[in-house]
Amino acid sequence: MKILHICSYYWGSQLYRRLFDALARQPVNGGIQNLVYVPVTKQTEFAVDADDVVESTCFSRWDALAFHWKHRKIYRDIQEKVTVPEAEGIHAHSLFSNGYIAYRLKQRYNIPYVVAVRNTDLNVFFRYMRHLRPLARSILDNASAVIFLSEAYRQAVITKYIPQEMRARLAAKSRVIPNGIDPYWLANIPSGESPVPAKDIRLVYAGEITKNKNIEATARACQILMQKGYAPRFSVVGPVCDQRVAERLGKYPFLSMEPALPKEKLLPFMREQDIFVMPSFTETFGLVYAEAMSQGLPVLYTRGQGFDRQFEEGTVGYHVDCRSPQDIADRILDCLANYRQISRNCTALCDKFNWDSIASQYAAIYTSLRRK
Repeated sequence: MKILHICSYYWGSQLYRRLFDALARQPVNGGIQNLVYVPVTKQTEFAVDADDVVESTCFSRWDALAFHWKHRKIYRDIQEKVTVPEAEGIHAHSLFSNGYIAYRLKQRYNIPYVVAVRNTDLNVFFRYMRHLRPLARSILDNASAVIFLSEAYRQAVITKYIPQEMRARLAAKSRVIPNGIDPYWLANIPSGESPVPAKDIRLVYAGEITKNKNIEATARACQILMQKGYAPRFSVVGPVCDQRVAERLGKYPFLSMEPALPKEKLLPFMREQDIFVMPSFTETFGLVYAEAMSQGLPVLYTRGQGFDRQFEEGTVGYHVDCRSPQDIADRILDCLANYRQISRNCTALCDKFNWDSIASQYAAIYTSLRRK
């Protein structure tokens, strides 16, 4: 089965490459043949890394300031670079940008499409670009299936931005499918049980050091725990992308900062910690939550963002109010109160993020696509 992927975010993460490779391994209809179209700006310099990727420098950074102008260029370009009618289905990996192209191609070639909703779609386009909301609704309404990374995102889109008469239609064809993690983490799940922390709680964050990751809220939660007689230690691992944030974090004596670590070093480092905390303001999914889970760490994640409602509350950790250090501190204590069971749940349930099982869900959706 031939699937045309429209994926303008391909170069931002290895997760897309892992998905496409897992899809190619699926034994449905003689296998899935992926063709990945990646539109990029003329200032972008990447080397195509696979035979199934078509990278095209078809617009400038200035074009990106005008949505319709930019995407008319991409629409013309994809028809020049790809034999579109050969595709049996299209997968648009974002709603507004990639979904618009899939929508136009369906209008012209009658090829059914699947569209994914990302963090940027919800927290930027829907929120701030009101003039594009009717277009987004048309893209969603004409899609054969709509993919959300979490139930929280599905509910947020349906209740905030979809008119009442369309909600049931969208809910019926929407699916919640998470991202997967590097197989290395799933191949190295610890066999023993993690010790129950006492007063010296070891908290960890791993990822870019930016304002959005809201790391200082966890540091303030540590101060609250210290007032309760605990002795938290907070490790922050990752590249400094905002020097001002790093400078503020340096004022907390119980907080240590480490540079980014390769997975071979990050994994054993994670095992030495007790709880993973990342109360981001916005988060599409947060692969690092699942990576921490694989090593038996309970996780704290932001209420209403990408990881929320992946599991029943309290199963692998808790959601938090990202603007409340008190709430973060309280949920850390909740993790301690049932630490051994939550830790067991984390290692038992992390196979949900296996790319092969995720790809099989996508393959089932693709095979259901039919031209009308």
